[in-house]
Amino acid sequence: MDADLLAHLCQLLGDVHRDRAAAAYAKASIALAYEAGSESAAAFSAQAQIARWRGHFSEAADLAERGARSGAPAPLRMLLAYQEASSAAAAGDARRARTVLDAADAMDNSSLSYAAWSCPPARRALFRMGVAVSLGEPDAALRQAAEAEPIWVHERARAFGTWAHFRITAATAHIMLASPEGAIQEVEPVLNSHTSTGSRQLWSIWPCWTNCCSNNPSDALPKYGRCAKKSASLIATRRYRMHWRKHESFANADG
Repeated sequence: MDADLLAHLCQLLGDVHRDRAAAAYAKASIALAYEAGSESAAAFSAQAQIARWRGHFSEAADLAERGARSGAPAPLRMLLAYQEASSAAAAGDARRARTVLDAADAMDNSSLSYAAWSCPPARRALFRMGVAVSLGEPDAALRQAAEAEPIWVHERARAFGTWAHFRITAATAHIMLASPEGAIQEVEPVLNSHTSTGSRQLWSIWPCWTNCCSNNPSDALPKYGRCAKKSASLIATRRYRMHWRKHESFANADG
C-alpha cells in the first residue's frame, strides 16, 4: 500500500476520534516510506492535525516541523509550515509562530488544488486568521478576513468546511472584541447553509465565548448571553429543519 494512502487513513481515523488506530496507520506509513528510502511527510501532517485537535499544541508544532524536514513536496511543505505556525501560536509561542508564518507566506503560493496534502488560498487565509486569534490579535484576524473575502466567490462551493471554519474564526475575533452582534453575522450564513457541517463546527466557538464571559467586565456579560442564546436558537432551528426534511422525505417515499 502507498505510504500517503496510509497517512490519509490516519487523518480520517483522527476525524472520528479513533486515535489508537490512527497512530498505528501513521507508524505504518512512516515505516513503508522508510523502506522505500524516503520519509512520510504526510503522516507527520496527519499526526500534527490530530494532536492539535486534541489540544496538544506543542506536540503538533513539533510534528509539523519534523514533517517539513522530511523532504515533503512543495504543497505539503507549505501546509506543514502553516500547521506548525498555527499550533505554535495556540501553544503561546508567539516568536516561533510569527517566524514560521513569515516563512510559509514566502513560499510559492501558486498551488490552487484542493487535496489532503495541499494548501490552497482558502486554507492559507484560515491559517493566518487562526494564528492572529491565538496570539490575541482579533483586529488583525478581521483585517485578514476582509482581505480574503473575495476568495469565497469561487471557492465556497468546493471548500465548505474551510469556509465554515473561516466564518467561525472571524466570529471568534468579534467575540474577543466584545462584539456578539458581529459574531452572529459571521455564523448565520454557516447555519443557514444546506449542510449540517456548520451546526457541528459552531460548537468550536463555545470555549471562546466562555473565556470572554469570564474575562470581561460584568456590563459586557449580557451581550454574550444574547449572542449565545441567539446561536443556540439558530442551531435548534437548523436541526429542526433537517429533522423535518428527513420526515418529509420518508413520508414521500411511503406515499
